[in-house]
Amino acid sequence: MENRVLGQKIAGLRKSKKITSEKLAYMCSVYPGHIRQIESGVRLPSLKLFVDKCLASIARIFVVAGVRDV
Repeated sequence: MENRVLGQKIAGLRKSKKITSEKLAYMCSVYPGHIRQIESGVRLPSLKLFVDKCLASIARIFVVAGVRDV
């Protein structure tokens, strides 16, 4: 998956749940700029960040949004 595609999916779900990039950054224990870079495709989350911090938060967003195919 391209960086940009992953970032767009994360941004779309975040926005659909009315979560700001600042709030998602707080949930993931990273700076808001880091989230914006991921969402814009400039960078990918490190595996450690993705697994340790973000996966649970992102999974919650997917579950609440009713997304089954990721």
